[in-house]
Amino acid sequence: MIVNIEKESVGRKIIFCLSGRLRSEHPDGLKLQIEGNTSAVALDLDGVTWVDVEVIRFLTGCEQSGVELLHCLPYIREWILRDKNEKYRGSDTIHGKREKANHDYCLQGCSAAEPRAN
Repeated sequence: MIVNIEKESVGRKIIFCLSGRLRSEHPDGLKLQIEGNTSAVALDLDGVTWVDVEVIRFLTGCEQSGVELLHCLPYIREWILRDKNEKYRGSDTIHGKREKANHDYCLQGCSAAEPRAN
């Protein structure tokens, strides 16, 4: 599936509406678009159906730098929280290992809405 990125302005805020399956090759282009704006930025994830671990790390960084995440699916929010906790701890914890296991499982074709528990 192709990733679709639409840009819209709402007042003084720029919203990037994302849809499709976001993979590790997509954040670089999106990052350039975000950094090129002087307005407040939000990412609308309403149409996102799947993400990989690199996208989670990208979204974590976006949120920590002030980018608002809109319509974030619960499993994506959970991964972002795990990523933040892992960075806060500064080590490779069980959460990081579980995240990788979930990521690998999804690459094999699972429904990403229900990550496998270890």
